Amino acid sequence: MKKTLWIGTAILALAAAMIFISFRNQLNDPAEPAESTPPVLKDKVARAASELLASLDNTQRQKAVFAFEDDERFRWHFIPDFDRKGLRFEEIMTPRKTKSGKCFRQYSVTKATKSTQHYYARECAA
Repeated sequence: MKKTLWIGTAILALAAAMIFISFRNQLNDPAEPAESTPPVLKDKVARAASELLASLDNTQRQKAVFAFEDDERFRWHFIPDFDRKGLRFEEIMTPRKTKSGKCFRQYSVTKATKSTQHYYARECAA
C-alpha cells in the first residue's frame, strides 16, 4: 500500500513539475514585436477602424472611443455579467454594421495570422 502511494505521489510530482516548466517557458517567451504585423494588414485595419468611427454620430463616437490610459479598455469579458461602458453592437444601425464587421474581420485575420506564425515559429525552433 505504501509503495503504491509513494509511486502515485512521485508520478503526481513529476506531472506537476512538467506543467510548471511548460508554463514557465510560455511566460518567459518574449512577446512578438508590433513590427511583425505586415504593413498591408496594419493599413487595412486602420482604414476599417477609421471608416467605422467616421460613420458614427457624436454620441456613439463618445461611447465607442476610450483614452489609451483608460482602464475600461481592459475591462471586458465574453459573458456580459457586469455593466459595461462603450457602444453596444445593437446600437449600430445596419449600414454601420457592415463597417464594424469589416473592422472586426481585419483585426481577427491579423490576430489569427500572428498567433499562427508565432505558434509555428516556436514549434520549429524546438
